[in-house]
Amino acid sequence: MVRRGFTARGLYSAGGTLYLLDGAGRVCRFEEGETYDGTRIDAYWKTPMTDLDSKAVNKRLEELYLRGSGGILSVEAVTESGTVYNERLMPGGSERILELGLIGEGRAFQLVFRNVNGSHFTIDGGVELIMDIQRRVL
Repeated sequence: MVRRGFTARGLYSAGGTLYLLDGAGRVCRFEEGETYDGTRIDAYWKTPMTDLDSKAVNKRLEELYLRGSGGILSVEAVTESGTVYNERLMPGGSERILELGLIGEGRAFQLVFRNVNGSHFTIDGGVELIMDIQRRVL
């Protein structure tokens, strides 16, 4: 998980807890609190750009399914044809599945899961992606 939005001037670990000295000289405990000194935390999880070990295959993204909880989740699908954005409220209970329609195609793709306005989200059990694949014939 990439963390941005604060300056760390020093780090110290004691008793399994990580402490950092921020840009204003305050000592902060890492992984505690909902903000960075009052500023909402922008967080995301980005998959690597992948061709799924099939470089000669064109992939057209169609649907994404996941279970999870929390606030609003932003999902970006990055392909050669551009980037598509979706924002949805997480479904809540573990029996409900969030379904997102996707568009975009290319030989490789990347997914970015991002919180919105500092919201919190949890994805349980992974993500399922439905795509159409077509092998390129020369």
